[in-house]
Amino acid sequence: MGFKLGSINNKAVLISNDNYFDIETISNGEVSSISIEALESYKKLTNLYSKIDEFEPTGNINDVSLDPPVIPRNVFAIGLNYRAHAEESNMEIPKFPMIFTKHSTCISGPTSSIEMKSDLVDYEAELVAVIGKSGKDISKDTAWDYVAGLTVGQDISDRPVQFHSPPPHFNLGKSFDTFGPIGPYIITKDELPDYQNLNMFLDVDGKRMQTGNTKQMIFDIKTLVSYM
Repeated sequence: MGFKLGSINNKAVLISNDNYFDIETISNGEVSSISIEALESYKKLTNLYSKIDEFEPTGNINDVSLDPPVIPRNVFAIGLNYRAHAEESNMEIPKFPMIFTKHSTCISGPTSSIEMKSDLVDYEAELVAVIGKSGKDISKDTAWDYVAGLTVGQDISDRPVQFHSPPPHFNLGKSFDTFGPIGPYIITKDELPDYQNLNMFLDVDGKRMQTGNTKQMIFDIKTLVSYM
């Protein structure tokens, strides 16, 4: 059994159905109230979630605003990692992952407003893999062990800033405050056994603007974790 991890008022919570449970409270202080630190106690979180019905809910998620489920120390993004996106951009399929960074200060909640800096702000729906433990020189065979879970997000870009001068300023144009909404919560691997076959879509004002499936990824998560 896995778990669903969120954050409310900057405190880590477990989510079951529409109820949320303050992790620090139900663990009697054994697990940190900071999401990125709580993920280091993966086994304890799994154990708590297995008996979640024994605890009194802290509240209902419909009555609160969710924060980003985690504020990461580093954010690595992959450009042109979907075959359809590369083809529609008339660009060659990359032979190696195209890595860029987004500043962690851009991460925001799933329903946060985007503070646009120009009239040419773009959006891209993304799969977000959350690393749960530290590692270095990780092989592809063991890479999946380092992933705590998955969520979804938006890669927001200010195109004039991004392409203001050569070479493009990817990290600057994509890292303004609020340019990295993620959530609503992290779902662990146990709950998503086939992560390479997940449908994703994006609507703007009720109009479908993007559709895709993670099976279209050029480089899968294991490859990317090992490569980086």
